[in-house]
Amino acid sequence: MSNQEVELTDSIGRLRTAQKSKNDELHTARNGQSNLNHDRESSFSIENQVLLRDLRAAASGNVGLLEKQILEAEKAIRTTPTSPIGYLQAGKLYSLLGYQQRAMGVYEQGIANVCNQHHNALQQGYDEAKAKDEQCVDFLARAPYDIVASIVKSLSLKDRISLLQVSRRWRGQLLEWESLWSVLEIDDEDGFTVADLSLLHNVDHFVYNISLVCLSHNLCAFLLSGIEKGRFSRLEGLSLYMKGIDLAVVEDILRCCPALRNLHILYCSSLVVKTVHRYCKNLVSFAINIEGLPKLQVLVCGLTYSDEQDMRNLFYGLASKGKELTLREVSFASIGSERFPFSTVLLEYLPIIPTLQEVDVRNCTVTEKLLNAFCERMQNHPCIEYIILTNLDKHVTDTTLKHLAAIKTLKHLELSYLNGITEQGLQIFNDSPITLSVWDCSGTTDRTAPLSALSIYN
Repeated sequence: MSNQEVELTDSIGRLRTAQKSKNDELHTARNGQSNLNHDRESSFSIENQVLLRDLRAAASGNVGLLEKQILEAEKAIRTTPTSPIGYLQAGKLYSLLGYQQRAMGVYEQGIANVCNQHHNALQQGYDEAKAKDEQCVDFLARAPYDIVASIVKSLSLKDRISLLQVSRRWRGQLLEWESLWSVLEIDDEDGFTVADLSLLHNVDHFVYNISLVCLSHNLCAFLLSGIEKGRFSRLEGLSLYMKGIDLAVVEDILRCCPALRNLHILYCSSLVVKTVHRYCKNLVSFAINIEGLPKLQVLVCGLTYSDEQDMRNLFYGLASKGKELTLREVSFASIGSERFPFSTVLLEYLPIIPTLQEVDVRNCTVTEKLLNAFCERMQNHPCIEYIILTNLDKHVTDTTLKHLAAIKTLKHLELSYLNGITEQGLQIFNDSPITLSVWDCSGTTDRTAPLSALSIYN
């Protein structure tokens, strides 16, 4: 039998004993022999009410019902703060749920507010909760630091927030680990409530990055209002992945985040760019889904889209537009020593953008396997006409050229600064309708296509 079941059995026994005592008193009163003391009668009434209330929820062992009864007890405390009933009920329920520190706090509050004749019952509850608390094994205090840190870091944000409510000792310990709270990823699927998010005021000064994913309007408004009020003063990164974000709200947030360095927004009007220029002087990375750019024809991606999730959000929005999309040209380029990563996201989405006519890949980080897979998937694209591959080291090979030559709609191929192709590999284009431009590729002869072949949009 569990500890909770033992406690419930004891409580039921106490209720039965109290009820029997009450029946005996009533029987004596009917015979004219009653000499009941008013205080005793009052104490029995209080005990009876408390037991009936907590047993109504606890008898079924349903934690959700216990928590509901706690809310009722707290309401009773607010309504009649001088009555012991709410304190006794809340303390008992907190103790049943294992929150001994909270139970002790409730009993102390009751002792401070109710009259002396009920102090004994409240003090008894306090002593019982304290005894249970002292018997508990506090793994947070006893286990090695690195083990505890590893366990806590593996928990979800929602679970970590719950740990802050266990006890004052736990809260103090957890708040010493700034790294636990530096990144907040708040997803609607995790079941966050306003009560959960309200506890973030304990850690808001540790937060550097916030990511909000598909939150309900109420939760989103609650968090964003906190940002507007300057609660997250050290915020450097903000990602908003949800529909229906009002441009005015984004402007209010950016105004309050002068230190922001990374901003990612999904499903927002392109007009936000003006707001970004106005308030985000320190921004080094900015990604925005093109939901607000229905007439976009040319897209150039640099290091601002170097994060794979940003790329996925961007191109998912592009591919999902279908026939409404007007995009015809995409360029991936890097400047300087840093290189843009040509990732699996591009392999997944570029071949299904139906309007795409030109792809320009230069100075990017890519593997031979990924590039070959991309070219192979483009073979059945309905309208790709122009492909440019520049400065990709040895990752473009003769095998890649075979896949490119098989693209049915391709009209022109431009190759430069590549070290993995050969003259023998280029021969596959001798009888091909594809015009070829090649220069500065080791082991090959430079060749340039006629100017008329390059003007595919005229």
